[in-house]
Amino acid sequence: MAMVLYHLSQNQDVQEKCRENVLEVLGGQHEKPKLHKLFHMQYLLAVIKETLRLFPTVPMVTREVTQTHDDGVCPRFKEESTFGITLNFFGVHYNPKAWNKPNEFIPERWIDPSIDEGVDREQRVYAPFALGKRACLGRQFAYFEMLTVISMILQKYRLVPIKGADKIKIHEGGTLVVDNSFRLQFKKYVRGEKVEAPSKVPKFEPEYTLEEVARHHTLEDLWVIMDGGVYDITKYAEIQGKGGHPGGSEILVAYGGADVTAEFDFISHSKFARRLLSRYRIGKLRTGMKGLLNKEDQTKHILGEDLVRGRRRTTVPVRDVPLDEPSPMRNLQTSHT
Repeated sequence: MAMVLYHLSQNQDVQEKCRENVLEVLGGQHEKPKLHKLFHMQYLLAVIKETLRLFPTVPMVTREVTQTHDDGVCPRFKEESTFGITLNFFGVHYNPKAWNKPNEFIPERWIDPSIDEGVDREQRVYAPFALGKRACLGRQFAYFEMLTVISMILQKYRLVPIKGADKIKIHEGGTLVVDNSFRLQFKKYVRGEKVEAPSKVPKFEPEYTLEEVARHHTLEDLWVIMDGGVYDITKYAEIQGKGGHPGGSEILVAYGGADVTAEFDFISHSKFARRLLSRYRIGKLRTGMKGLLNKEDQTKHILGEDLVRGRRRTTVPVRDVPLDEPSPMRNLQTSHT
């Protein structure tokens, strides 16, 4: 937990995104975290998981092997022999074959699969709590504890690093610990203070007409309009078609070349989902061409009534983009008394 606070203090933009995610899920600065809301803090959970990747509490474990089999990778030992092996989780977490830019703190890799696209991602390359039947029993509790405590801190305080706090030393033994102390300043937020996320939209943008956008409506070339902005989501659709988006890429193609603002609002996507989409922004809708928010009406305007009649519209319930790894809390059943 200390290392999560450290990373948040050193990355103020990440901290602001986390706070916005927390306030949105909990409903305000003074609302207490509820168990059923914790796993909805997707960005904060991504920060926690990225911290555990860089600084696993238990970097290595040893196991005694009593039975072996020939898997074509490890050498086969004599059946009667008993020997010990060391599992290097720290090395796996920094393996460039499994992670792009493994030495960098990139929480978005747990939300946007394209960040680690192209690497030879093997199964089970993330193991801060070990794996298998003898994995840490406190895994779920640890996630719950960190989500609860850190979300309550971010509700009321901004974490500010004190001079020299960026220089930490890690001691690697049975567990990974900070060898020297570091201090943080907790700056209290004024009640109701709003933190604006820095805008990544360029000052001068290309402008597109409805007709220009409508030409890009296939999986290989897919554009949409939202809130007056134009987005090329071709790459996003390709990634989400592999299982990241409920409904697959078909639901995205169904709205290709049109204004999706009304549908986006109707399905109640979070502000975080809008920010995730913002990286694909390529320009804005030409002034005076706003207002055609309905997919069918806009298609009629561009293609004509006759061409629309034969088109099939797909409607699939859409949720926010899930994390790359299944949430550790997803299968937890809760009871209410």
